[in-house]
Amino acid sequence: MNKTLALLVRAFRSESRDIKSHLIRAGLVLLIVMMFMSYASTIQYQTAPGREMFLWMTWANWALITFIGGAVFSAAISEETEQQTLGLLRMANIGPLSLLLGKWLPRLWVAFLLVSAQFPFTWLTITLGGVSWAQIEASYLLLVAHLFMVGNLALFCSVWQRDNASAGAWTFKILAAWRFGPLLLWGLAELLAEMDLFPKAWAHEGGALVARQNSWTAGGRLFLDLQRTSFDGSMWSEQVISNLAIGAVFFLAAWLLFDRLTLRHLTGGAPTTPLMAKLLSKKGRRSRPVWEWAIGWKDFIQAGGGVQGVVLKLVLYGVITGVVIVVYSMSGANRYTDLFEVLCGVLGWIAFIIVLPLELTTMAARLFRAELKNQTWSTLLTLPKSIPEIAYSKLAGAALGLIPTACVLCVAASPFIVEILEEIARDATALLAIAYMVSIVAICLHAITYFSITVDWASTPLAIILGLVTTGAAQLVPWFFFAMLMIGVGGSGDGIGQVWMMMLTVGNFIGTALLHVGIGKQLEAKGAAS
Repeated sequence: MNKTLALLVRAFRSESRDIKSHLIRAGLVLLIVMMFMSYASTIQYQTAPGREMFLWMTWANWALITFIGGAVFSAAISEETEQQTLGLLRMANIGPLSLLLGKWLPRLWVAFLLVSAQFPFTWLTITLGGVSWAQIEASYLLLVAHLFMVGNLALFCSVWQRDNASAGAWTFKILAAWRFGPLLLWGLAELLAEMDLFPKAWAHEGGALVARQNSWTAGGRLFLDLQRTSFDGSMWSEQVISNLAIGAVFFLAAWLLFDRLTLRHLTGGAPTTPLMAKLLSKKGRRSRPVWEWAIGWKDFIQAGGGVQGVVLKLVLYGVITGVVIVVYSMSGANRYTDLFEVLCGVLGWIAFIIVLPLELTTMAARLFRAELKNQTWSTLLTLPKSIPEIAYSKLAGAALGLIPTACVLCVAASPFIVEILEEIARDATALLAIAYMVSIVAICLHAITYFSITVDWASTPLAIILGLVTTGAAQLVPWFFFAMLMIGVGGSGDGIGQVWMMMLTVGNFIGTALLHVGIGKQLEAKGAAS
């Protein structure tokens, strides 16, 4: 017990002296104040403004707990494994339970402080109307149960995996499988049932089970239950009980399997080979000489996914194409729409909205992490190449992994390219909007890369989160002041809006240039330090 308290006191002292945690809480409160100010101008047009505000804040808390909580908790034990201090802690006779509690409770307290900073604003939503005390109590208990489950799942992954990136990745993979896996399986069962390849009764029973499982998730209950104005449910719902139980199971598993899993990391157990690598590997393969573009090829494998990743993406797009063709042929939609346009729309939406953002953010976060983590960046700088040459070679190699998605996007955009060009030629605002979106993507990827270099723990997931949050705040604050300006000026202000968008685009590109220079300075400093 004394060892646990010692770890807790040390963590609380470090957190209280860390200016970043206080700035994050202050920034969150400032964001809510700005949102209240923007809502003030539209209150008279809404029947229940408090309800709208309450739902927005609850969804924001859910996202905060899911993404930032998953990244922070997943580094609890894996950061000690990465820094090779876990063995020293075990040699100091700190048991698994003391170590888990000492690393988990401070993070839980920090997350609670982030949520508690919004208490006064949540109570204000009752005054605005449309929200009851029962909804507020149920929502915060829902969030606490969700935090307990996410925190313990991430804690188990931090024990299971040997590095922060893998622990964070598995945390989000399991959360995504828990949320969307049953829905996808049910959709597949319904599709097979329509083709008489699966019993329809079983598919309908599966739908009932999926609906029950959906009510166990925080997102499902927020969408189905807490949004109702006439809420009369209980605080202790199935979601709260199931999330607390699942979190307790993950904590118990982390405790019981702690020595077995961490001993494998400390002794350097045999590394596991990914499934795609096993399928594409050839026994007796002869080693080949390294070609001239060795740096780019290395990053194509590390940050771009390599040949296995390219094949996996092609298989994914092939499966999606087959599913769309089957559904299209069964639905009878060929009488109204063209199959090629439907296929291009589905593939374009998946590639542009889901796959490409994930690929770009992951690539930016992992571009320099391997060298910085393994302390080989200074060795790489001994090559007869400058830092820009090395960095651009790494970027080009990692970008090769985007070829399948880029090809799919080109094919998907082919039926609509004429309409897009005509719209750009007809309205200058469309061209400004495209330039503005490109500037947002540029500054976001540079911010993620910058944070992946400067952040030491949970670098990959935390760099992505910090980059997205920083970019979002950089866009939200100017647009907020622009909205306040337009309220005072009145009128439509189309010309002012175009000028404002142009100014923001230029500002984003200036910020991108500053981050670009900052990345070079940080890489130079990292090389000198190591």
